[in-house]
Amino acid sequence: MTLWSWLLLGVGAIATIWWWGGRPVYYRHCLLKDCERLIHSFLSQLDKGAIWIAEREKGAGFLQFALVANKPLEQAVDFGLPDVNWSGDRFDAVIRSLDAAGFDCSVEVLNSGQIKRFLRVRCTGKRPQLSKMALDLLLRVAEGLGWAESESYTVHCRGPGPGPQAWRDLFDGLQRVPHDGVTRILRRYAKRQYEKRR
Repeated sequence: MTLWSWLLLGVGAIATIWWWGGRPVYYRHCLLKDCERLIHSFLSQLDKGAIWIAEREKGAGFLQFALVANKPLEQAVDFGLPDVNWSGDRFDAVIRSLDAAGFDCSVEVLNSGQIKRFLRVRCTGKRPQLSKMALDLLLRVAEGLGWAESESYTVHCRGPGPGPQAWRDLFDGLQRVPHDGVTRILRRYAKRQYEKRR
């Protein structure tokens, strides 16, 4: 490839990462059991403070978690479930189910607004294991709420990005392409961004 081709490819990759992190991407008609890839992408692309949401398509309710720690060797997400009209009847059943599965649940009692209580569950680990753990938690919550396995969701993410994982993946990808002046500049830039965020 010519110098200009590599330059355009590198600029395009960086622009795509910035664009993807800056705007929500919607995936419609998703089954929850098939969302591990979407969770993995969320963990690898976005940064601390980003939110992953699965909204039911045929009924009230949603499942959500936030990326609260984003280090190269460990990430953490906080799952949150409000005690509101669509979850209230099954809220305690969800807590019992998660406790029985070994998840560490904490419940905040709120005295104002429509939300009476708020369930928080933190999951921590490396990206592949954390993706599986987060999916397991979401499946257990959906089951506890009485939602069918065939229920479809619209999944979307929003928040800051790209995170350190995205910059490291870009740097690693640039290591595998032919070395010239342009790829050297792009590698240096990706490495600086990664080191700044880790």
